[in-house]
Amino acid sequence: MDASAGALQRLAKENLDYKSVDCVFVSHDHRDHVAGLMPLLQALYVASKKGMVLKPLTIYGPESVKKYWECNLECVSSLRPSDGLPYSFHVLADGSEVSGNSWHLRTRAMLHSTPGSTLGFRFTQDNCTLVYGADTAPCDAIIDLSKGADLLILEASYPKGTARKDAKGHLTTYEAGDIALEAGAKRLLISHFYPEVGEEMDDEKRKSEVGDSGFDGEIISAADGMSLKVFRHL
Repeated sequence: MDASAGALQRLAKENLDYKSVDCVFVSHDHRDHVAGLMPLLQALYVASKKGMVLKPLTIYGPESVKKYWECNLECVSSLRPSDGLPYSFHVLADGSEVSGNSWHLRTRAMLHSTPGSTLGFRFTQDNCTLVYGADTAPCDAIIDLSKGADLLILEASYPKGTARKDAKGHLTTYEAGDIALEAGAKRLLISHFYPEVGEEMDDEKRKSEVGDSGFDGEIISAADGMSLKVFRHL
């Protein structure tokens, strides 16, 4: 989900083969969420030229991400889908539903930037539910998407008490907890920290601001290289 700059390096650091990726889900076209997409395609292209047989890749995202992809292909036509570079783009919109071999995805449009250009994702697999809110301000759609999530991933860009006009299109720590509480989520993973929440706030304070909302489930602060299991809460 999402491919920011450095995605390839992160895969390598975690000993994950980029050629094994068969799906990429991109929430919107802001660079911190999509800048790693074309480098991934470039790496796959180079692998194909070395004679490696690649598995088909599907990129999922809203129309805004498709336009970003198409604009880049105007500059680097060699990265267009081909027999040697087998991939496709599947456009998603508010309320889209897609199923894979063992997973099901439902999307909702988040409240961020241009209306309808950012999507949140709700994945269900083996009766477990993971929800990714991407970037969003508080809205009915994120609560709907997050209902009963076993693991809810929300941004917490700003500190508690930041004025809504100053946190436009994003969440505060408190608001992330409030959404998790209203949606009945079981665990909450917070991410997308701006310096005020990341570098300038310790983890205890960060979780305390989230917990001030009344959410009493597990609160986890995201970190590079973190690995989490998603399991069904009864």
